[in-house]
Amino acid sequence: MSDPVFVIDCGDKRNVYIYAMLKKRGFGVIKTASGNVFDADKKYVFLYAPAVRLTADMTKGIPIGSTVFCTDCCSGEVREKLKKERNVTVFNYFDDEYLAVRNAALTAEGALAAVITETDKSLNGLNILVLGGGRVGKCAARILQVNGCKVSIATRRSDEYVLTPLFADAVYHFEEIDRILHGFDVVINTVPAMILKRERLLMLKKDCFVLDLASKPGGVDTDAAGELGTNLMIYLGVPGKVAPKSAAELLLDSVLDRMV
Repeated sequence: MSDPVFVIDCGDKRNVYIYAMLKKRGFGVIKTASGNVFDADKKYVFLYAPAVRLTADMTKGIPIGSTVFCTDCCSGEVREKLKKERNVTVFNYFDDEYLAVRNAALTAEGALAAVITETDKSLNGLNILVLGGGRVGKCAARILQVNGCKVSIATRRSDEYVLTPLFADAVYHFEEIDRILHGFDVVINTVPAMILKRERLLMLKKDCFVLDLASKPGGVDTDAAGELGTNLMIYLGVPGKVAPKSAAELLLDSVLDRMV
């Protein structure tokens, strides 16, 4: 069988770059469209935009034996049906730990830029709390710390609690945040759970900047934040916004590595 043909969902700027990169490398490339016609003798690799979630209807046109890359883009039921009925293999982009860490680093760069533009204070000495000590939390804490900020991390996981002192000036358990929230200039959330409810938003400084990087449903009561006048920024898909070309290079390298 000849080299695979890549089918690219170009609804994301990262995938637009990937489309161009694959063409430059000499691969067969087409864009996803409702009228796509597929050759039974060719192997197809579908690259969906990271934010896309596939439904059963959307997968009906995927040819037998294809490979699909996405971000946890379909339910277990749809994934199992694709495998059983059409021998379609589905990969989650971020099951690749190297990619996930590098992507977290790009997200941290975006967080740094947001803190610079959305606060009226110098980075030097800025007091920041990061909620969550996962990949994004640790990367954000580190890049902020090396730029002069005083950074604390709050985590609910014991394994993160052990490691996060390497990335921050102070570490807290989630149970402790109610007594410390009032002391921060910036709060960055990375946990997709409702942590900053109304009662906690009321504990913040009036000019505190809240940055929510968590995937949906996020971690901030947005209705309460609006009513209270909280300086809140919901920032999703950060790598694709602040560094789409670099993010595309990381995604494509990971895809090609897993196809070997």
